[in-house]
Amino acid sequence: MVVPTFIASRYKAFSGNIESDLEEIEPSKTKYGATMLYLGLGSIIFVPFFKTITHLPPYVGMMLSLALVATFAEIYSSSKFSISNIDGESEAEAPSQSGAQIAFQNELPSILFFLGILMAVAALESLGMLFHLQELWMR
Repeated sequence: MVVPTFIASRYKAFSGNIESDLEEIEPSKTKYGATMLYLGLGSIIFVPFFKTITHLPPYVGMMLSLALVATFAEIYSSSKFSISNIDGESEAEAPSQSGAQIAFQNELPSILFFLGILMAVAALESLGMLFHLQELWMR
């Protein structure tokens, strides 16, 4: 820890006098950034409360939170897209997807993977297999 700190202290960026132009700072690209951040954090905090109140498995609350965030991302998205080109427009003429749509499209396999794991654990718990395996393990 001492050696990297000593080396870093020799660089200008770590001296505490960083010059920056305030004109170079770009304004936020969307006015809904803070709203989406707070909505995402709130939805994470919502999951334990949802489980406590409804006594449903946590993955149900997680999927509800994900659906809520995805819905608001679609509402706040300024770009419109068509799922199919039924209207006769070509792919080159179709508007581009928003960042939220691209993120959900890319992360959908991960989301479904974790949903599958959580559903499998919930199924084992409801069948009593987890408690049975725990008793076997503790012997």
